[in-house]
Amino acid sequence: MRRILMTATTGAVVAAALVAAGSAAGQTTTAPTAPAPGVRAACVGGDFAGVWQRTDGSTVTYTQTGRVVLGLTSNNQSARVTVTGTSAAGTYTLSTGTKGRFSHTISPDLLRLETTVTQPDGTPGGTTDWTFLRCDPLTVSSPVGANLRLVIPAPQLASAGPTSAVAPGIISLGSLATSRCVLVKVSATEPARILATIFSGVRSTRVFGQKLVVFTKAGSRRTCIPVPKNAKTIKLRTKLNFALGYSRGARPNPNARPTTPAIKTIKLVP
Repeated sequence: MRRILMTATTGAVVAAALVAAGSAAGQTTTAPTAPAPGVRAACVGGDFAGVWQRTDGSTVTYTQTGRVVLGLTSNNQSARVTVTGTSAAGTYTLSTGTKGRFSHTISPDLLRLETTVTQPDGTPGGTTDWTFLRCDPLTVSSPVGANLRLVIPAPQLASAGPTSAVAPGIISLGSLATSRCVLVKVSATEPARILATIFSGVRSTRVFGQKLVVFTKAGSRRTCIPVPKNAKTIKLRTKLNFALGYSRGARPNPNARPTTPAIKTIKLVP
């Protein structure tokens, strides 16, 4: 496990203080099972993953890893829910920063979410049906042959403070050697500076590539972390990690306290 402490001293989020303490297990993927007749095939991640349309016409894109689901709507609301069987419950955050609660029950055919909302002031917000539209075209289950500029193989979630990111869980060395950059999707629920970093090494650390993204308001953005020219020389034994670091506010703040990033392991395959 490594810690990367973030600071805005030079006007950018800076990675520092790297400490090694063993290695994390890489993610694995399993072949999807055929859905039952009349049941929609689940998207990568699980039954709640995908793009859903709400009754007001706006959409929410859910990314699921295990029981954790993160979402961002087309009108800059964010959400985090925990799945229990066919239900999910959690909180949503408005673009103003205020929070409310809501819950889902997914239909047997996986095409509808019966949604009950509680307003930020605690009053009931009613029950509506959300309709499944499609899977997120950016996510794929197999990393081999994937164009890393366009898709995120075996997506995994990283979350730190008011920020989150969807990053690859597995990368193929073949794809890495032919891609110019590695696509990630970063989000913020308030103004923030996000540093998305891929680094390698166990005892000594080398930055593979990084990208600074500045949010002046809540939102979501796709960004591509540059691939170094010597990527073709990377071996399977190399330990790759993704780090999501952030500082609050869109402007650099020399007096800001360091924040703790989220670290995720990226598994390498041939």
